[in-house]
Amino acid sequence: MSVPLLLRQQASHSNDSASTHLFSFHQHDQRTVVVRDCTVDSGTRCGPCETGTFMNRPNGMTKCFSCTSCDPGLGLLTRQRCSATSDSVCGVLDGFFCRTRSETGCSLAEKHSACQHGQRIKQPGTSRNDTVCEDCPGGSFSPDGVSLKTHK
Repeated sequence: MSVPLLLRQQASHSNDSASTHLFSFHQHDQRTVVVRDCTVDSGTRCGPCETGTFMNRPNGMTKCFSCTSCDPGLGLLTRQRCSATSDSVCGVLDGFFCRTRSETGCSLAEKHSACQHGQRIKQPGTSRNDTVCEDCPGGSFSPDGVSLKTHK
């Protein structure tokens, strides 16, 4: 779908009289961008987004947005692949939690913290929260960071 918009252009003539011309400009539907602007003789021409790009709103733009990369090396995984009308949606790999959320998922992941010597896990890490550690009570220790054993 394209939505016509009217643009005015002032033109001067040699006798200094001015006339106004109306040109049609179309705002293009999502999935497409402007390939050629309108002229006096022709309307705007649209083209589809290339692979690896998307457009998620009606526009008059000449370039599509680049798709987000969900990099496993940064603890991210792809929950939804990029399409012509939507960006990728990233989630987190096991053992990671989302440090920074975006409107379409996770944009920054971080590895779950390991509890220090003398601590144990109070709450295991999830995809949304880091591990919560607590100190072992006096007279006890945690050989694995989870269970408690009493000093003998």
